[in-house]
Amino acid sequence: MNDFDTILSSLLLGKKLNQPFNSPISSGYRKELNVKLDEYVRRIKGLKSRGVTSNFLKNNLKEIIDINKKILRAIDYYLDGNAGKAYDEIENLMNLTIVQKALDFMTSDLETYQSNFHDDDCNDHVDKHFSFKKSLYRVRQSECQLSKRQDIFHIPFGQRHLVKTQRYSIAGLPCLYLGSSLYVCWQEMGRPNLDNLYLSRYRVSSSRKINVLNFAYSLETLKDKINMPSMLFDEGMTENEEQALFVMWPILAACSFNVQFPDSSFCIEYIFPNLLLQWISKETKISGVMYLSTKTTQIRDKGLEVNFVFPPTQNSIKNDFCEDLRNTFKWSRPISWQILNTLEDVPSEDVYSYVSKIDNVEKQITINYATTTFYKMEYKLHMYAKISNQV
Repeated sequence: MNDFDTILSSLLLGKKLNQPFNSPISSGYRKELNVKLDEYVRRIKGLKSRGVTSNFLKNNLKEIIDINKKILRAIDYYLDGNAGKAYDEIENLMNLTIVQKALDFMTSDLETYQSNFHDDDCNDHVDKHFSFKKSLYRVRQSECQLSKRQDIFHIPFGQRHLVKTQRYSIAGLPCLYLGSSLYVCWQEMGRPNLDNLYLSRYRVSSSRKINVLNFAYSLETLKDKINMPSMLFDEGMTENEEQALFVMWPILAACSFNVQFPDSSFCIEYIFPNLLLQWISKETKISGVMYLSTKTTQIRDKGLEVNFVFPPTQNSIKNDFCEDLRNTFKWSRPISWQILNTLEDVPSEDVYSYVSKIDNVEKQITINYATTTFYKMEYKLHMYAKISNQV
């Protein structure tokens, strides 16, 4: 077992650091996060010096403790009613030398994520083996017919009152939310009636580099190498990249709690990811965040469970829509699930083979994703829906 796998085995012992996290009613988010961060430090202290990465963690333990303190201090400031100091603490955190160095290895070009596909304007037959897999998707639920591209873009700035505080969301700030699969979009919406859904496929259209903070990992996925290398790094990991993952994990952990009271007006679990998104909205080198869904706890493979959020840029909020985001993507008009479901199915010799009855349906979806309606819809969006950046 190499140094990296040994570290992961130590951190995951007993499953105390397995994501996503839940807060016991007796303690709550703030106290439970403190427990997780203290446990993380304790386990790093207990590591044996077996290689470069374990030595790095032990030698930089004070810096990791400082990261943890700043995370908790930012939350405490916010809870005390001082949002300004809370944000200042986030800036102090993200400007730490060790964090800045980690960010260099924790940002990925979105174009790389969507690379190696046939050109959309090409008439060649699309390979049936997931050649369209890494398109991004957006889903809206509507009783009324949606037909314009603007209907499935971010909420217009003139309707800011509709934007509620959610995970990686700032109240009143319309952001663009996308998913790596129709399935994760449906899950994030609370599993609404499929017949009321409108679907759209997104691709990058801009020639500029779109850097995304890569939070699409957990200690478990790293241990099992489930999302490696496609979701994190192009060709495996260097020692610097390994170290960056561990340095950023406390920040990731603070953003990885399920909401204890989902229908409440205020959710303490959203404080830190909201502050982080606020920092990203002002950061010129990072355009958004990719992160694992906390609503698909059984799905941790094949990249089906990844969400993306892109805040509008400060210099482009002039009309109803962010011009920078509009120029970054091209996307299809919203298409009704019902209508799309009437189109011809994916031609294939084997993807619809019989699947026997199973106990764990959600896990089976990830294993046999190509047999699901979600896969069919992704394929149909690729085949039938033209994408553009004209609203």
